[in-house]
This record gives sequence, structure tokens and C-alpha cells, in this order.
Amino acid sequence: MENKNIKIQVFGSGCPSCKKLHESVKEVIITMNLNAEVEYVDDIQKLLQLGVMSSPVLVINGRVATAGSIPSQEKIKELITTGIANQQNNIKDPKKSDGCSCDSGCC
Repeated sequence: MENKNIKIQVFGSGCPSCKKLHESVKEVIITMNLNAEVEYVDDIQKLLQLGVMSSPVLVINGRVATAGSIPSQEKIKELITTGIANQQNNIKDPKKSDGCSCDSGCC
């Protein structure tokens, strides 16, 4: 699989769980043969800006993929694959409304 300008961030406080998720993500990137940017963010203010109250948080291409748990490497691979597909298909994030009046925010 080639690089699709993938940006992956792990947000956490520096605890063992957060570091473990970061390491797992790096291992998955290697097994998937991706040239992705993987960043560990320990800035609590940035974590709070995501609107998430539990860590670790996995963010793929600017979208929260998981929060408060350490997914298996297989699940991380699935989340990354979905993130790539969403980027390629330019799928809107239903949590980010562009001013529409419907409740779902995805029209």
C-alpha cells in the first residue's frame, strides 16, 4: 500500500497505555508498508480541543478513530484502511456540519 498522505496522531498524557498505542500504531504502519506520519501528542489542551475526555486517542487524518482504549493491531489496521478510503472518497465527517439544517449534519 502506498502513502496516501496519511497523518496519524496518538493523543495522551504520557501514560503507559498511551505509549503502548503509539508503539502499536508504528508497528502497524510498518506491517502495512505505509509511509505515514505518526505523531505522539501529549498536550492536554489539544486533547481537550478534540472534545474527548478519555485517553489514549487515535486520530487518523484529523478524525477521532478511537478514544479511551487500546485497539488490537488488527483493529488499528482496519481503522487506518478506513481512514485512507474516507480520504480517497472525500467522505464528509458527520460530526462536522457545514451549516446544513438537518440533524445529522452530513447533507
